Amino acid sequence: MNSKTVIISILVVCLFAGAITVASLVTRSSKPAVAASSPQDETAGSSTTGDENAQEAYQTLTNELEVLQSSVQKERSPQKRQDIFERMGVLLSEFIDDYSGSPEAFEATFDAGIISFTLQKPKKAVKYLEIFLNKAADAPREKKAYGNYYLAEAYKQLGKYDDAEHVYKVVIAEYGDVDPRLSQAVQQNLAMLDNERKLAIGGEPIDFSVKDLQGVDISPAKYKGKVLLLDFWATWCAPCKQEMPNVKAVYKKYNSKGFEIVGISLDRKRGDLDKYIAKNDISWPQHFDGKFWQTEVAAKYGITSIPATFLIDKKGKIRYKTLRGHQLETAVKKLLAE
Repeated sequence: MNSKTVIISILVVCLFAGAITVASLVTRSSKPAVAASSPQDETAGSSTTGDENAQEAYQTLTNELEVLQSSVQKERSPQKRQDIFERMGVLLSEFIDDYSGSPEAFEATFDAGIISFTLQKPKKAVKYLEIFLNKAADAPREKKAYGNYYLAEAYKQLGKYDDAEHVYKVVIAEYGDVDPRLSQAVQQNLAMLDNERKLAIGGEPIDFSVKDLQGVDISPAKYKGKVLLLDFWATWCAPCKQEMPNVKAVYKKYNSKGFEIVGISLDRKRGDLDKYIAKNDISWPQHFDGKFWQTEVAAKYGITSIPATFLIDKKGKIRYKTLRGHQLETAVKKLLAE
């Protein structure tokens, strides 16, 4: 099979300055990575290994993913971007099932793991990435490094912080020379793990008391009995602005039913924030202190990438984090009904 390089850009952007841009560098070698000899797993058991049909199908899949990737980069609608990622995930899953046991199917588990993580399906991400990492014999070190990074991130999404910490340390110990941006991101994430343990699903938000733009006191405790979205964002963050129409639509639909939002702006200039709020008719409270990534509330919450959200139920418990698109409305509707 001819060599081919595909970069699947992942929609987790606006990262902390200097940290890694969360994109999987999916490098196709001239020959797909071969799984190590082992008992049968979810990619083993078929006689298709090395078959020309698998190679041809894999080339077709690669071409389709390239087209879809290009569409993601051009698409402005968060929902449509998510739909494209969903399509990519389906194509990868179907290929893995259809060509089980082939080197190409094994290669696709890496991509499927990254896409699953992007779609906030951490259980699937863990499944695919563990297959890739446990069975890889000659996969490039870069892919192993990123595979471990996303595995740790998926563990974190599942609230498995000890597992995440272990895998982060593997990246530092075994792949620290692969990419300085990756090492920096891992070090930052390790430093914030204790904070994230406190902010796990089912826990309570870290308390704070600050002023909104009109000088009114705001704090999570003030919204007990309501469903509250803490939204960390900034006007300079393109994905934040892309998601804003969806956030506005959910607020408009459910505010009268008990849904509230508190925005925590990471903007540096008050004027930029005021202008954007006025232009886009954003009516929920906003906090601003002009400290960029060192914004005090953001620092308390360990925010290193935006948009970042915490959806809190009526009892004051964190129930969801970093929801986007239709996932936000579905979760809000569910919590309001409780």
